[in-house]
Amino acid sequence: MHHQVRSFAAAALLFPICSAFTHAPELARQGDPTRSAAVAAAPAADPFVLPAGSLELADVVARASEYLGCNVLIQKGALPDAGKAPLTLQRGLKTDRAGCEEFLAAALAHYGMTLTYVDSKQTTMEALFPTSSNAERALQRATPRTIDEVLARPDLAMPATVVVDVKHCDLGEALSAMQPFAARGKGIGLGLTVGRLGDSKRLLMVGLQTEIAQALAVLRAVDRPEAATETLRRERDREVEQLQRRIDGLERKLKDADKPAAGK
Repeated sequence: MHHQVRSFAAAALLFPICSAFTHAPELARQGDPTRSAAVAAAPAADPFVLPAGSLELADVVARASEYLGCNVLIQKGALPDAGKAPLTLQRGLKTDRAGCEEFLAAALAHYGMTLTYVDSKQTTMEALFPTSSNAERALQRATPRTIDEVLARPDLAMPATVVVDVKHCDLGEALSAMQPFAARGKGIGLGLTVGRLGDSKRLLMVGLQTEIAQALAVLRAVDRPEAATETLRRERDREVEQLQRRIDGLERKLKDADKPAAGK
């Protein structure tokens, strides 16, 4: 039952190209200003339901906004005009609060927008196009997550940040494993940024939660207990190699020193 509620993989989407970006943000829905953050964040008891067939993105945003109990800011002109770019659900959708949030983020992403939280209480969201300024704003709004929280919701295409301890493998090896994700993200406007925290063996990841989840899966494959033994072996091999080079260098010097003496 839980799998049926959370999954929206069966709801296949057909999305056309989104309209051009303009200015002046508008509210997709005006919420009750007296609603408290606790009530707005409370999980909905009834499932979020969308029927099969063609739906306007504006209608989907309005329904999700109502269900989640929050405002969703959309740039004026960002949503397709009625009838010009509907999305199609072949089998409809029935999911819970988390699934609704994931579906909304995925739907907006297919139209070229990234869904973000505007406030720490998560009572207001905003959909941003991946321009340089908006990408920076989106990353600034990244939600701090634990590793377990990210892996529990690998389909949430919203900005997040997580700190990871590299326990077994070399830190350079871990960073090298993350490079494909950073390179892939540059082409879509909001990539995965991975950096080292000070002199520790801790990594900071910032980007879409979907990307972080994939990167964590790769990192777990690299940072396994056997990696510590392999790292020690490689370090020992390097030390032996360096020592051998020093010995070879000393032997050459001794031979060079003996040549003049032999000539006399």
